[in-house]
Amino acid sequence: MPNRANLCLIGFMGSGKTTVGQLLAQKLGWKFSDSDREVELLTGLTIPVLFAYYGEPYFRFLETVVLRDLTARRAHVIATGGGAVLTPANRELLKGSGPVIWLRASPEEIYARTQTSHGRPLLETVARRERIAELLAAREEAYASLCDFALDVGALTPDEVVMRILSWLNGRKRAGKEGVTGCC
Repeated sequence: MPNRANLCLIGFMGSGKTTVGQLLAQKLGWKFSDSDREVELLTGLTIPVLFAYYGEPYFRFLETVVLRDLTARRAHVIATGGGAVLTPANRELLKGSGPVIWLRASPEEIYARTQTSHGRPLLETVARRERIAELLAAREEAYASLCDFALDVGALTPDEVVMRILSWLNGRKRAGKEGVTGCC
């Protein structure tokens, strides 16, 4: 039986999952975990090194291993890697763990947020804008079908995103819908 005791943040890289997740966990008095960071801690390697030496399939395998552990916990805000939704097992783990919130951003917003950042193997190309649009289009259906709540984050500060998520959670609680136990 799913424990539905966590909050899971999905969305493309650069959409703010880690920043928002940390703030949200702080407001809820919960723990925060970033699945990419957990993969790095598990292996002792950075994501770019894992991709370079072992490839994306091995990284996705490790991502599932980490998500199995994270989704079994309680009172956690979990920020996933941008491509975590591509793996069916990950989608099942996230859906069973708690409400799934999609931090949605346009390709232009993502480009602006990631144009100077390194360490994003799937964006290490001279055609970064085109790559973002391509990857986002390939993932959008998975994001949409998995999420319980989608929030456009482009014009919002991280604090505003957190407040909107908390408001949505409170609305669910008032409506008596299944949600996060002990939140808000």
